[in-house]
Amino acid sequence: MKKNIIIVLLIVASIISCNKEEPIDYPKEDLINSYYINYMNYSDNFIVSLSFRPIVNLEYNSQHQITKRKGGFLEINPATGYNKMFSDEIFDELSYSSNKILIEKKTSSTEYQIPIFKRVISLNNDGKIIQEIAETENNKKTVDYQYNTAGRLFSSKFKNEYSTNETFYYYNAQKNIDSIVAKSYSNQLYTGKTVEIFKDYDDKTNPVKHLFFFEEIFNRSLSLNNYATYVKLLFDKDNTLQSAYETKWTFTYDENGSIRFDKIQ
Repeated sequence: MKKNIIIVLLIVASIISCNKEEPIDYPKEDLINSYYINYMNYSDNFIVSLSFRPIVNLEYNSQHQITKRKGGFLEINPATGYNKMFSDEIFDELSYSSNKILIEKKTSSTEYQIPIFKRVISLNNDGKIIQEIAETENNKKTVDYQYNTAGRLFSSKFKNEYSTNETFYYYNAQKNIDSIVAKSYSNQLYTGKTVEIFKDYDDKTNPVKHLFFFEEIFNRSLSLNNYATYVKLLFDKDNTLQSAYETKWTFTYDENGSIRFDKIQ
């Protein structure tokens, strides 16, 4: 009897192991060195001139780890009609220790200072994010992440001094993110939800899966392929739609069929 139990346990472990998503080891030639912000989840209320399309550049160390992300946003007077302005003098500096990544926002400018903003990312043994702690001068937030037995993210919980969000992640049959639903609470009272929908995927490899620790790229990093349509719906506590936003992209691909986030049409 004992022998049969052991055999059953070994079979179950084998099934789980086969279904589990293995971490991807990206060879140097597959790492992207830059991308246009238009393709990622940046705020849509920033200054972009017709002749200037902001591009972000990435630097790696010899272990293929990102050490710097050059290009970020400055807060500006909302009276201008915008709340941010892109500057290549803003950068994120990354350092690594054990299963943690420290990301600090800095500037190379001698003309202005930027507010303190740093994030500590904790990873599990599979290299997946399990906790994020972000600190600014006036606030601190924590996000905890939960995974299923296949190693796929299914929920996260955000909390700070003022509010809490519970977020749930849903996937389609191709293992691409289908939708993300975030429910918001203030003083434990439900205040509404945000529904994000991802559509029109290609069948090409996603080159930004390893950039999950950047907030603006996190949504894109969740899928095997690349979505071309993004919809964001905001609902109040009575489930009444308050606003709807949609973005569509036309991508550029290279001669090998790989998507190029550093090329824009």
